[in-house]
Amino acid sequence: MFNREAGALITIIPAVFRLLDEASHGEFQPWVARCLYYHSGSPAPALVLDDLKEQGFRMADSRAGLDMQHCLLVMKALAQLHAASAVLHLKDPEIFRPYSESYYYCERLRKSLQPSFELTMQIVAKEVEKWPLYNTRFASKLHKIAENVVDFLIKDVERNDDDFNVLIHGDFKLNNMMFRYSDDTQEVLDVRFVDYQLCHFTSPAQDLQYFLHTSPSINLLENHSSLVEEYHKTLQGTLTLLGHEYLCPSLQKLHKQLDKMGRFAVIMSCSVLPLVLADKNNMPDLERVLKKEESVHFSDKYKEVLKTLLPSFEQKGWLDL
Repeated sequence: MFNREAGALITIIPAVFRLLDEASHGEFQPWVARCLYYHSGSPAPALVLDDLKEQGFRMADSRAGLDMQHCLLVMKALAQLHAASAVLHLKDPEIFRPYSESYYYCERLRKSLQPSFELTMQIVAKEVEKWPLYNTRFASKLHKIAENVVDFLIKDVERNDDDFNVLIHGDFKLNNMMFRYSDDTQEVLDVRFVDYQLCHFTSPAQDLQYFLHTSPSINLLENHSSLVEEYHKTLQGTLTLLGHEYLCPSLQKLHKQLDKMGRFAVIMSCSVLPLVLADKNNMPDLERVLKKEESVHFSDKYKEVLKTLLPSFEQKGWLDL
């Protein structure tokens, strides 16, 4: 994971930025912390990055979620990075070879993934069993997903070379973003993405579904389509700027890729989102939870969000096996 992040920050991201910079004559921001130094091997590996805090960047409040202004900024930046990575892959596919498959959702790590994802899905399903009007409708479907959750994760993130593919971040939630604001109005101006350990070359739908189901504020749950449209518009504009508009999938095809990744969205909503929305004074100890030494307390915020998401998942068919 360490080498994967270092390689992305030293090789691929600078090349992506050069493509954008040359085409726009300096219009684009880098969107990641600059890598100042990298060393692998003895006496210890090291990765030194710019201190984004000194540049005025800070974390957003994860429990509040991101408002529309933040989300639109993220969608535009993500689309620009995705678009340029697709063009770079066309020009130099060899540098993407180390990123041809997921480091995390793979057979090699099945034994590590199984306990955490299966247990968290089961715990959420048991929580839903307590909710009138939701229990008979949703709990059994969540239990069925839990039974084969790792199979689903590995299958759902596999790249289809017939689809539009890009270098994805792989852990694309608001906890891995930092924002810079204006001094007077506190309007959000800029964003930087951090932690590229899980990046790989695959469908952009993975980043989109991960972000949409872990990061926007609850009042934006019904606005996912407008965020996807902003992403697509920027994707198309950036590919056009780079002279490769033909690479851009139609909005309809992008939605098909998102539907293929629908079950992934469900799993992230039941495994990552509870941690994002956990009460600060009642954070679960995952190691103790996995050993069944500690129970999980779901925040009221998480329950509210999940009660909104489950009917949407059902309507889209993402709960069906």
